[in-house]
Amino acid sequence: METTIELNQEQERNEGLAVVSTARQIEVSTAGQYEDAGRFLVFLKGRRRQIEVMLEPSIQKAFEAHKTAVALKKSLLEPYAQAESIVSPAIKRYLAEEERKRREAEAKAQDELRRRQEDDRLAAAERLAKQGRAQEAEQMISAPIITPTVVLPKAFQKVEGLVNRKIWKFRVVDEKIIPREYLQANLVSIGAVVRAMKGATSIPGVEAYEDQTL
Repeated sequence: METTIELNQEQERNEGLAVVSTARQIEVSTAGQYEDAGRFLVFLKGRRRQIEVMLEPSIQKAFEAHKTAVALKKSLLEPYAQAESIVSPAIKRYLAEEERKRREAEAKAQDELRRRQEDDRLAAAERLAKQGRAQEAEQMISAPIITPTVVLPKAFQKVEGLVNRKIWKFRVVDEKIIPREYLQANLVSIGAVVRAMKGATSIPGVEAYEDQTL
């Protein structure tokens, strides 16, 4: 038969302040002080466990309510997430294709502009040559052509509420040539070796040390 223990929050808070105050006054420099401190530590752990047991029913009830709410939320949002996963890639493909076409058209327009500039310069140089200004004509032919950058507008209108952001990502193509400063130690594997080998651990760059817990 379960026994329900009422938790007096005010009393527990006052007791908590009292044990912190007591802990600050404890010194451990003799065998007797060590024994007193040890018994106090055992008392603290026991009281913590008692409080956990008293609060467990309330925590479990809140946890069950939380799980129910989360499950409901997931069931209601799932269709919208599924629909988004269908439409979003289609939009991305469209935008990527439109951007490809735009850049292709820009490159074509840039080449066409440069050809017109070259034709105009050649015609002007021919006129200078016919006027007996051969040196000027040669200088005009040899001068570099500076073509303005052609930027074509996008062919689609923005959809209100829809933000198209470009995010740079990466993928590792050859882990062996990644610089050392971008690598991270495998802490899980190192910890497993240290726990198994203890003081006999021999991993370059790693120092195994012993810690204590009460």
